[in-house]
Amino acid sequence: MYTPIGQQSSPQQQMAQQQQVTASSGGLAAAIRASDASLQAKKREARRIYERAETQMRTDLDTVAAFNATAAGTDAAPAIQAAAEDLRNQIREANDPVEARRLIGQFSQKYNLLKAREDQRAEDSTQLNDMSTSTGSQMAGLNAALPPGMEYDEVDAGTVARADQAFRKDFQYVDGEIMVVGPEGDLVPLDQAAFINDTSVYQPSQRKADVGDLQTSAMSEAVQTRIIARGGGLFREKNAVMEYDTLAENSNRSGTVLRMQINEDYLDESGNSSFFDSPEEAKAFELGPNAFSRVQDNPELAQAWKDVWGEDGQAREKDEDGNIVAQGTGWDLLNTERSKFVDYARTSADSGELLRRKNLRGDKDTKDFGRYSEGSLGVTTEERMEDAKISGIGPNESAEGYLMTRIVNPKTGDSDPIKIQGSDMGQDGEYLIQAFGVDPLYGIGQDGAQSQTNSQMMAKVTIEDVVMKYDGPEGELSQDQYDALDPSLRAGYTSKEVKTTKQQRIPIGPGTSVQGQAIYNTIIRDPEALRLLNRQTREADEARGNYSVLLNRGITQKREEEESKQAAENQLAQDLEDLQKLQNDALELELKRAGSEGKRAEILRKDSFEDNKVVTEEGGRPVYSPPADAFQKDGKWYTPATGDTPIGRVYRYDAQDGGVELGMRPLK
Repeated sequence: MYTPIGQQSSPQQQMAQQQQVTASSGGLAAAIRASDASLQAKKREARRIYERAETQMRTDLDTVAAFNATAAGTDAAPAIQAAAEDLRNQIREANDPVEARRLIGQFSQKYNLLKAREDQRAEDSTQLNDMSTSTGSQMAGLNAALPPGMEYDEVDAGTVARADQAFRKDFQYVDGEIMVVGPEGDLVPLDQAAFINDTSVYQPSQRKADVGDLQTSAMSEAVQTRIIARGGGLFREKNAVMEYDTLAENSNRSGTVLRMQINEDYLDESGNSSFFDSPEEAKAFELGPNAFSRVQDNPELAQAWKDVWGEDGQAREKDEDGNIVAQGTGWDLLNTERSKFVDYARTSADSGELLRRKNLRGDKDTKDFGRYSEGSLGVTTEERMEDAKISGIGPNESAEGYLMTRIVNPKTGDSDPIKIQGSDMGQDGEYLIQAFGVDPLYGIGQDGAQSQTNSQMMAKVTIEDVVMKYDGPEGELSQDQYDALDPSLRAGYTSKEVKTTKQQRIPIGPGTSVQGQAIYNTIIRDPEALRLLNRQTREADEARGNYSVLLNRGITQKREEEESKQAAENQLAQDLEDLQKLQNDALELELKRAGSEGKRAEILRKDSFEDNKVVTEEGGRPVYSPPADAFQKDGKWYTPATGDTPIGRVYRYDAQDGGVELGMRPLK
């Protein structure tokens, strides 16, 4: 502060002036300090922003670096590695976290696609790799799951190596894109190269197996064993006929193979059947007379089946010569081949039969066939299905039948059933136990569900009963019907005893029905019968386990195929949704950049009338789907983005369900 000349200030004035100067200088200093603090804060914030950007960049670079290139497959690893290196450079140059996130997202999408491809390859190649080290018995088990007449080609390490080489593709990183050399030798972008996911090269190849001819089956050990067992150690023609008729009508693998062998005898040099008029008829013959359900949804094959086997459910009878009398050329062929089968079977049994006869001639009065003829009674697939229905679980049409042990006269080999009175079990009639055995597949449905864990002992029983019948004005009445008559009407009826016979297979053993337990207790009184049942049970349990493994393998494969298909459909839907979102985002951004309603409407009109938006055609002209947020007014379509400017006109058209839909056409 300065004082005017010639004036003297008082001490009070000087003090006040001094205070004013001090205050003024203090405020200036505070202002300077505040300004400096603000500047320092801005510097520190800028530094923090820079450090955060640097940290984010390092994180992004670490994200790119922390991946396993080989997980994308050995063929794609070099290309994905080159893409990763390029990505790291782009992140450094961009120096923008948002841009880095976008670049990393694009890279991750490609990497995940290749990794999923490699994971699928590893999964689909499992069977081929396992087969390369499988034993002969394991391959036989795998071949048993194939249709009759087919088997897998031999698989070794060379087979696997060739499959790996066929699967690999030539991946290249060109101009910032991962490319693949396509089937035509051209470079295809990764996101368009669907062919890289084809794993069919890992499917084990199959070949036609030699099923032999009719002689092959007739002279096989299994068939011979059953024929000889039924005859008590002797070959008997009637038992060979029974074996042929059972196999010929069976729908299981053995029956199919037999009919294929018969077909083989009638193939000409060109491989066509000289008996049937078409390949479809030959196929229908191989399927068998009880397989109409397998072809009924195929009109051509269903008609061929009817030409071969007649109408489904038709009566089948036998004439005095044992020939099946029924409509259809297939029956004629089966009747023709029966005698061949018997002759082949007899030839195989001749040596053993002659020796047996020689031994028997030494003691004419002591022909001992044994009390039990093991494996001499066959239960067909169809009969198993009937038992399955009784068990309360769906029948398995693919399950083979099984053999039972007949109870015979040791001297003659003829049937000699064990008798039980029904009254002993609280039942009517008399029970004749004809045979016993073990069903290995009892209670297993086609879906693998099991009503019980183990096999089931079974007995074939003939139930004989005598019932009263009454003849009169209303025809023949049962006892219950007769008892229900008015007493005054009964005088017009005469009574008679009628003997009834019913064949039945009954589950036996502890925990079954009253009849089942009583029959089982009766059978095992003989230690030999108990020994046979115990051994057959062990064998049946083992066969059940093997069958369950094969069945579950097929069910699992089918479920995996369905899940894979669903996953592919879900992924496709997601990809379409993502694509639509990208398109919508791009359009929204373009609309925001367009300043006026008119410009926005023009953009929407251009986007809405593309070919992919066509929903139908009327009068030779397309009708388009309006935008999702569009609304109608005065016969025109508007959107919130275009305001009062219309993008198209409303057009009504008939929908497929009979209703009326609202579409869009360009403004006139």
